[in-house]
Amino acid sequence: MNQPRVAAAGDGRSDGHGGTAFEMQQYSLMRMVRDGCAFTRCCPREREVVKRGGPGWEFWTPGNEFGGAWGSGKNWPLDPPEGGPLPADPYLRKMWKTFWGDDFNKLLPSNTRAVVPAAWRVEVSPLRPAKEDFFLL
Repeated sequence: MNQPRVAAAGDGRSDGHGGTAFEMQQYSLMRMVRDGCAFTRCCPREREVVKRGGPGWEFWTPGNEFGGAWGSGKNWPLDPPEGGPLPADPYLRKMWKTFWGDDFNKLLPSNTRAVVPAAWRVEVSPLRPAKEDFFLL
């Protein structure tokens, strides 16, 4: 929910799309803070850690439904908690029907009134491509 802090050397660099990237070359600790602290030892040894989120980037996804490049992604809106008709936007309407089926015509009420949606996430990727990568968080 709250912005995480990554314990890394330097301030990181913007990777666009609401992200700040940090290159890490050792088994350092990542620290993510909410009201308390969570310390995580992170693998792979050489990795990029990106904290992504904040206003306008809460639900950013890379690419598009055609597997487009990273920059072709978008920040997806939440459905209204009270439910209602499908969005008027043809693109969003198509995505709902792709996921739920052509006969899906109405958004049902959800429990999002009782849930605080997340606004941040931490992404971990190896610095170099390999045939096999192991992750331990």
